[in-house]
Amino acid sequence: MASSEDSIETAARLKARMLMFADRPWPARLPGIERYRALYAQYNGVAAPPVVTADQCICAPTSAEANELAERHMACFVDSNLEHYELMSTHFTTAKGYDAYAKKSEIARTTGRGVAVRSTPDEVLRAYEARRELLGDYELNSSFRFGGIPFAKAEASMRLFAKEVLPVLKEWRTEAVELPSLETARTHA
Repeated sequence: MASSEDSIETAARLKARMLMFADRPWPARLPGIERYRALYAQYNGVAAPPVVTADQCICAPTSAEANELAERHMACFVDSNLEHYELMSTHFTTAKGYDAYAKKSEIARTTGRGVAVRSTPDEVLRAYEARRELLGDYELNSSFRFGGIPFAKAEASMRLFAKEVLPVLKEWRTEAVELPSLETARTHA
């Protein structure tokens, strides 16, 4: 995870992959991603590997079904995070080293709940394509079961995603990036 300035620098220095959650709009995430890429190249002399983006996904046959599931279950998921991290309060503004949480807290207080990637397979693809247009190549880590979504609904969503979305994503061509071995990562830790 790399949300704070310190964690972005540490990830780059250690040749670690950058993981960012879809907890705010991707244009707001782009400066941190660009900083990671620049620092990675500076510290390691090679281009950074694609970032990993993590989000919740609901893929349904109709927009109405996707929206209904997302509104109910994303709200539950977000509410549990807001409560767990106490993001609706202002105490992070004075806690040293918690700048990223202070920013998340401010966003949560001003914008409310986040939004899951949700809709029909075609609309899910358009969302991922827009992300790629902005960020460049990235690896996708999507969760299909969250916020109490029933197993059968999560499974149906994942199966529809695998059938209709995943084949298109697999066709995306990316630049080959050499990743450090586990042994290399250990010696740099």
